[in-house]
Amino acid sequence: MRPKYEYSECTGNTEFHVTSKGKFLKFEIYAEDNPQVKNDSFYKNKNSFAQLGQTKGAVWMEWDNSTQIRDKIQIGSKNLTSQYNFQQFVKDFPQSAELANPNEVAYVILLSPAHAKSVLKEPQNYGLPYIGNLAFKFKNGKLSAFSVNQGIAC
Repeated sequence: MRPKYEYSECTGNTEFHVTSKGKFLKFEIYAEDNPQVKNDSFYKNKNSFAQLGQTKGAVWMEWDNSTQIRDKIQIGSKNLTSQYNFQQFVKDFPQSAELANPNEVAYVILLSPAHAKSVLKEPQNYGLPYIGNLAFKFKNGKLSAFSVNQGIAC
């Protein structure tokens, strides 16, 4: 399936995305991370993710129906399957589970150690959806949807 190319006016970033069988994948490319790309025309003739080669970017994935999860999803040493449930979430992510509910979206924040220090110093300047996170949507204690979000810039 051919990815769709889009230039994001609000961020000035280039995005490629594709939707297929209950999954959404977006690859967001930041110009400042890719100085080897001299102008936007580089992106306009790309028909696959493989053609982007050594381009750096952020990956976003979403499964809008957990029964469609057939991919191997591993978070550290933890495996996520279509059978994942709220009890397993509490066991796997006890700190994130403190404020979670078995009938809502539960978040696991993704931070590098250096980024975590700045968040702890100024927590008022950080929040969802502006920082990377994993979103586990539960319904009646069972996983109903899952997404990997890299955080938004605008």
